[in-house]
Amino acid sequence: MKFLKIYSIAFLLGLITYPVLPQNTNVYFIDPGIGVGKLKLNLSKEQAFKIVGEPEIRENYSEAVINISNLKSNPYNWIAFQLGFDSVFTYTQGSESYPVYSLYFKSDSLVCISLSAFNYKKWWIENFTIQKKVYLNNDVQVLLDSLPNYNCIMDYSQGKIEFKTYVYFAEGLSVLVYKDKVKMIEIFRKTSLFDLYKTEGFQFK
Repeated sequence: MKFLKIYSIAFLLGLITYPVLPQNTNVYFIDPGIGVGKLKLNLSKEQAFKIVGEPEIRENYSEAVINISNLKSNPYNWIAFQLGFDSVFTYTQGSESYPVYSLYFKSDSLVCISLSAFNYKKWWIENFTIQKKVYLNNDVQVLLDSLPNYNCIMDYSQGKIEFKTYVYFAEGLSVLVYKDKVKMIEIFRKTSLFDLYKTEGFQFK
């Protein structure tokens, strides 16, 4: 399991490449708090897997906490861990329908969708947009100009790797930036900022 998790992190950071060649080049709208295309929050595992295929890694909450902690990363710096989930399914080799990295479920209901620009073809991932304003792989300034009203910034590092996440609780959206590029977008159920407890990584505006 530890090997698999390290392998998946390597994929996440763009250290391994895969010949993922999606066939559909339509523009897909990322709807904060709702989903992307046919992949919607509240779907069951069976419904979600019919859309994006079977995952390579399956973990329950406890296993995910241990594996993230073993990589010297605080699990609660990740939005999904703060929201809570029963199981997480990771696509280390990507999906041909949507740029999915992980799907998080609670009581067989999809509660968080993690989309990733890592290791997907640039021409394809740029078809996924928030309000026709922000696309995967955009510069961070495009994000800040288009969606300036974030609730908080989460700054943290994993070894020598530094991330910055902009969180929009009321919209059900978080955007991870790596090397000043929008690299991951997480969609979750809309929630009040006060429903989540503060962690050391949060910088409130």
